[in-house]
Amino acid sequence: MPPKLLVKETKPINIEGGYLIDGFPSVGFTSAIASESLMHGNNYELVGFVDSYDFPTVSILKDGVPSYATRIYVNPILKVGVFSSYLTINEQHHRTIAKMMLLWAKKHKCSLVVSSSPMNLSDADKKQTIAAGSTPEARDKIKNAGMSVLQNGTIGSEEHTSELQSQSTISYAVFCLKKK
Repeated sequence: MPPKLLVKETKPINIEGGYLIDGFPSVGFTSAIASESLMHGNNYELVGFVDSYDFPTVSILKDGVPSYATRIYVNPILKVGVFSSYLTINEQHHRTIAKMMLLWAKKHKCSLVVSSSPMNLSDADKKQTIAAGSTPEARDKIKNAGMSVLQNGTIGSEEHTSELQSQSTISYAVFCLKKK
């Protein structure tokens, strides 16, 4: 049974037209570390959290202040929201987490959801930054950013697969990145 998720926003959020970055770990903690690095020194503020009875009971301390293990940060100037988590979520819950993030992005009128994911790539593709996009608009953004669009390959995470396949149920541009 999918977990019941509590998404609690503690401050008003305005990132209309901006991006949501998925900082949930997929394989290892690369996504979580990358999200934290992105936010460091860029004026992101804590605006909410995600909790569930199915999540491990863990608190994260930052500057001595305890917080939920899955947090929502926003930079209103850049119009970027970040779901940041160090929880390794049970794979059976990945689809629910992905849907929750997509609905949150829709609620806040984000134009794009960005996620990193392990991908099975050819040897030639492993030498470049490559991304998969769920819509023609997402694939255009990938090209305009100087990245290659994944033409053939697999994305092996339920969460990222659900995000990419979401266009049939939720109209959102989603892309998954694989850095060289």
